[in-house]
Amino acid sequence: MAPMLEPQRWLGPEQTATYVSCRVDHLPRLVRSGKLPPPSLHLGPRSPRYDRLRIDAMFGTAAASEVDAIKEAARARLRARLQGRQAQAR
Repeated sequence: MAPMLEPQRWLGPEQTATYVSCRVDHLPRLVRSGKLPPPSLHLGPRSPRYDRLRIDAMFGTAAASEVDAIKEAARARLRARLQGRQAQAR
């Protein structure tokens, strides 16, 4: 039987965005709003690394209703943005 590999702890920006289902350019905004822990810069300012365990801890403490509210607010903003673009195109 092959040993089970533990998931990688330190994630780069692209991996973190995939992990939390957002775009890479949204990560700084999530950090500023306190929804995502700040990255470690132990490899330098050009190589931020996000701690998967801290992300899991932050997401684990949020109530399901809070997560649903955040998702719905994001969807509403996206719908409004898309409607604005459609109106400009006309």
